[in-house]
Amino acid sequence: MFEETPRPGVFDSSKAAALGVPQGKKWSSLQHGRSVVVEGRTIRPSEVLGPRRLGRSVGYSGDTRPSAALARFFSGVDLLIFDSTFAAKDADKAVERKHSTSVEAAEVAKKARAKRLALTHFSARYRNISGLVRQAREVFPETFAASDGMFVDIPAKGQ
Repeated sequence: MFEETPRPGVFDSSKAAALGVPQGKKWSSLQHGRSVVVEGRTIRPSEVLGPRRLGRSVGYSGDTRPSAALARFFSGVDLLIFDSTFAAKDADKAVERKHSTSVEAAEVAKKARAKRLALTHFSARYRNISGLVRQAREVFPETFAASDGMFVDIPAKGQ
């Protein structure tokens, strides 16, 4: 699990100006969570910052069987990258070799309430993985196939 540190809320410059806070170092201090004193009055960051913005999160699991424990561990992730070695029709092979099917990966993502699912670690037996992605999307629509060197944008929360 990779989790970004939460960030301060959005700075409201109009509130800071209305409170008489001069631009510059005092604005910077407030933006970084430190109170400032202006004409003998203490201005707290909470007076000029919006609600704290949660960080982004990415969960990764490879070479594994799905479980309720994994779904709990990955609860609410923005992106779940998960083993999808086999198609649903080859579930027996997935169990035998301790891997997951694309449908099982989608079920974990759904139970975890993940935002998006990237399927990875496909068996070479499948020349075309679009069927695996299609099967997973029936369970969890926000699914795509990962590929080597792929970049995935994960928008900041609260923006």
